[in-house]
Amino acid sequence: MPRKGRRSQAQKLHWTKVDLTGWASISKDVAQVSDRQQSEDGDNTSRILSVQASHCQSDARYDVFSQNNQCTCVALTFLAYHSEGTLFKQPDLDRVLEEGDALYVGIKMQLIAEGRFRWDHLSMGEVPVSITTSNHTYNIQKSEVLMGYLRARGNPEMERWWIPLDERLQCLSTDVSHALLMVSSECFAVFRDGSGRYGYFDSHSRTAEGFPHPTDDGSYVNVH
Repeated sequence: MPRKGRRSQAQKLHWTKVDLTGWASISKDVAQVSDRQQSEDGDNTSRILSVQASHCQSDARYDVFSQNNQCTCVALTFLAYHSEGTLFKQPDLDRVLEEGDALYVGIKMQLIAEGRFRWDHLSMGEVPVSITTSNHTYNIQKSEVLMGYLRARGNPEMERWWIPLDERLQCLSTDVSHALLMVSSECFAVFRDGSGRYGYFDSHSRTAEGFPHPTDDGSYVNVH
């Protein structure tokens, strides 16, 4: 993860594919997603589903030790539950945020104890190699970290070496169904579900439409 400093000519992103192995079949009642649904033209294939939690990762309930720095662990926790087929409602997203925060606290304390702590935001290399949900424990198999850009302001050198975000996202059609996407210091989860639909998960303060909240008082959102 890049540290804050001199801004480059493009918004950099880090990208790693995540394979959640050791999945077991889970029998559980899953409530229908109904917190927020928006249909663009009546076709189920074009429907956008958006579900918000009651708060975001910067909420005052979280200690300053982790507050607003735990997006990598929260995103990974979301992907673990999503791989189990969870159809998220607000309580599910709240649980994801709380468990992700606890995971981050444990990883950060371990890094400090081992003398390896460098930065509040975890790098892809520091993302845990195992994760436990309420149903199962997963071993995380991470691919190499790929680099790309969101914007290239007329810089041919950058365009020659890095691949645009839209091309990176094509791996969700061919290689994997779950991945972590890091833009600057913020980490998101992106995924493809069993029906071929695409989505993202963002634990930062957002409006119901997924945009940054103007007063940093929003909740986080899962949209697909």
